[in-house]
Amino acid sequence: MLSLVRLARLQPMKLYQQPWREACADALRNKLVKWFFRRQWLKGNGPKFWVLPGDAVCREILTYGQFDKVLLRTLAPLLQPLQHGVVLDVGANIGNHTLFFAGVFKQVVAFEPNPAVFTILQANVQLNQTSNVTLVPKGLGNKAATLPFYRNIANNLGAGGFVNTKAEAALGTLEVQPGDAALSGLKIAGSAITAIKLDVEGFELEALQGLDATLAHHPLIMMELLNAALGTPVIEHLKAKGYAHFYEVSERQGFMGRVGSVKALHTVADRYHALVLATHQPLPVAGLE
Repeated sequence: MLSLVRLARLQPMKLYQQPWREACADALRNKLVKWFFRRQWLKGNGPKFWVLPGDAVCREILTYGQFDKVLLRTLAPLLQPLQHGVVLDVGANIGNHTLFFAGVFKQVVAFEPNPAVFTILQANVQLNQTSNVTLVPKGLGNKAATLPFYRNIANNLGAGGFVNTKAEAALGTLEVQPGDAALSGLKIAGSAITAIKLDVEGFELEALQGLDATLAHHPLIMMELLNAALGTPVIEHLKAKGYAHFYEVSERQGFMGRVGSVKALHTVADRYHALVLATHQPLPVAGLE
């Protein structure tokens, strides 16, 4: 127990040092949060989400109604010719992309190995009463295994993964399985897959190696690449599988707000790439940068 002398030395809580300032700050913060919520409710045409306010992806959803909204809006027309097939959402997180894909594709198969995140993913799919989504609580790799899973230390649940890129602590071990075997178990033919999205935090190569039979049909690949060291082997692997065209979808500040663009990607730069596309045939993009 603290002595009276030590208690006397303790500084008062910051909250009570400037109570009026704290009260005004809280009131302003509450008004801004309510304004953001009301703005999203009035739109009424997007998916609904259960979110964790402290999470980086969830904060963007709270603010804009959707994560990566500009990138997805830019991507949407490119996906229309593929809409009658199945898309794999590998690394589905809480379902931001899953719910977007559900409005485009005939069927979505979403893989998410993190149990805490998978629970929110399930809740979001149920919240939107989405009937064309199949959820699988596992990761994809090049073989069936139980691997250490590393948490993200920057308040981003979706940035956890099987590759320890930032000396993060392991949460424990989680299951991975080859994608081809997973699809066989779900009775989905590889030829039915028209697109694959990968957001697996540096584990892209292993996930693609487990999808060799599916890649033979050359579905569109949509993936995040963290840097050149992890991204270049992925590009080389896809080239060996018959993929000849690579593009980067990015966003920038335009005169009327954020705008998206698609440009050819010749080499993987040593930086973060939010969305890279790989195709067997050239994309039908007018005015490709």
